[in-house]
Amino acid sequence: MSTRPNLTKDDLEAWRAHPVTEVVHQYLRDFAAHIREQWSQGENWTEQARFQVQNLEDLADLDLNSIESFYEPKEDEHGQDSDD
Repeated sequence: MSTRPNLTKDDLEAWRAHPVTEVVHQYLRDFAAHIREQWSQGENWTEQARFQVQNLEDLADLDLNSIESFYEPKEDEHGQDSDD
């Protein structure tokens, strides 16, 4: 796994405020809403559709804590970093 990126809360907020990021986030939310709308109109609401909607929403709502926790070293049962 690669090392934790050097990312601050201000960096993430600047990225979120960028016009391209705003469009991508809107697309993710709109696409998730489209899938939900298809389901509400009688389309088959499969586990795959639920998973896809959840992934789209998670990506649109990605925050610094989620990124940081992904890159934190994991300890094994002996208290050692598993990346060692």
